[in-house]
Amino acid sequence: MHLYWFCYGFFLERGWTLEVINKILGNFDRTAGLFSHTLYTTISCLCMFRFCSFMKISYTNISLARRCV
Repeated sequence: MHLYWFCYGFFLERGWTLEVINKILGNFDRTAGLFSHTLYTTISCLCMFRFCSFMKISYTNISLARRCV
């Protein structure tokens, strides 16, 4: 997401862009200002990664606990 937004010109020259992705990322930027600064984008990506990692660990622990019972 970060690379796509900040290196958009590179991807556009090679034809590696999708209109759907452009609309989704444009809406994120308009509503949350997610891409207004590279630091905001980096922090949000790290938070999403941490959240997803936490959810996977929680799901794994629940699955293992159910098997032991």
